[in-house]
Amino acid sequence: MNIILDPITLTEEKNLFYSTRNEPKELGCIGHLRGDFGSDGKEFFSTWFPHECEELNDQRFKSVFDTLINQLRKAGQVLSGRTEMERYCLPHYDCKLLNPYAEKCWGFRIYSPCHYAFYLRCMPVRGDYNFYIYCYDKNMLLNKLVDLGCKNIIFTGISYREGYTGVACLVDGEYSYYEHEKMPKGSHGTGDIYASAFVGALMNGKTPYDSARIAADFALACIKETQKHENHWYGSAFEPVLYRLIELLK
Repeated sequence: MNIILDPITLTEEKNLFYSTRNEPKELGCIGHLRGDFGSDGKEFFSTWFPHECEELNDQRFKSVFDTLINQLRKAGQVLSGRTEMERYCLPHYDCKLLNPYAEKCWGFRIYSPCHYAFYLRCMPVRGDYNFYIYCYDKNMLLNKLVDLGCKNIIFTGISYREGYTGVACLVDGEYSYYEHEKMPKGSHGTGDIYASAFVGALMNGKTPYDSARIAADFALACIKETQKHENHWYGSAFEPVLYRLIELLK
C-alpha cells in the first residue's frame, strides 16, 4: 500500500478533519483515531472513536488502517514522533489549517485505492494531542460532496504511488482516475492554468473526464517548460507551450 499525503483542494474538505455534531451518516465517517507522542515526543498513545458508520469497521478496513498507521510510523515519517512530524509538516505551507487553538496545525488527505479516504490533522505541540485521523468510506464521502450542490467533482493532486499524481473524477455517479507524472518541483499559478484549461476544454465539448485529463497534461507541460528557464523565478511559463493545449483540444 503506497501512502501519499496530499493537500486538500475543496473548501468543503476542511470540515473533514474535525468531529461535528449531528454528523450525517451519509458522510461515510467510520471513526477517528486521536493520539499523541507523550512527554518525550517519541511515544505513541492513541484512542479510537467510532462514528456514524462504525459498522464499516470490518476486517477489511482494520487491515487497511493498520497498514496505513504502521507505514506512517516508520522512521522519518509523519507519525514517527513529534519532532519528525513538525519537520515533515513545515515545508507544506499549502497544507496549513486555520485552528483557533493551535498555531501549528496541518491537514493532509490520504486517498487509498482500497475504498477509503483518510484525513490527517497534525499538531506537533507538546502538551496537546498531536494527531487526528478521520476515516471515511470513499464512495459515500464523494456522493455526499455531490449532495452539497456539485453535479460533478474533480479532485486534483490525488496520488496512489510515488512519483505520480493524478485527477480523480466523480461524474454522474461514476468514479474514474487519470494518472500522470509528478514533478519534484512545482511552480506558482498552475491552479489557475489548470482551471482555465479545464473550462476551455469543457466549453469545446469535451467530457468532464477528458477536460480534466487535458488540463492535467497542459499544467504538467507548463511546469516542465518553467523548469527549463533558470531566471523564471515566479509564475509558470505557459506561453511557450500554448501550442500543446491546442493539440490536446483536437
